[in-house]
Amino acid sequence: MRARYLQPLRDTGAFGEEVVESLRCYLANGRNIPRTAEALHVHVNTLRYRLARFEELTGRSLDDTDTLVELSWAFHAETAAPPVS
Repeated sequence: MRARYLQPLRDTGAFGEEVVESLRCYLANGRNIPRTAEALHVHVNTLRYRLARFEELTGRSLDDTDTLVELSWAFHAETAAPPVS
């Protein structure tokens, strides 16, 4: 899961890390875009752009329940294991 969802983002460098942070916050805020943007101190369009880049880079939709569950697993696995190389 980490290789599928997180590595394509990290391969883009610093921006990819911003996308990962945005995704974590987005899930933690119940997928509420205005609340997430406020928590990240970014404009809602910036957040929407980051979420769209996730979808472009991974080929997965954040509207798909399987994607949300697997992304959540990837985040949990990341805290329990070393980074994918």
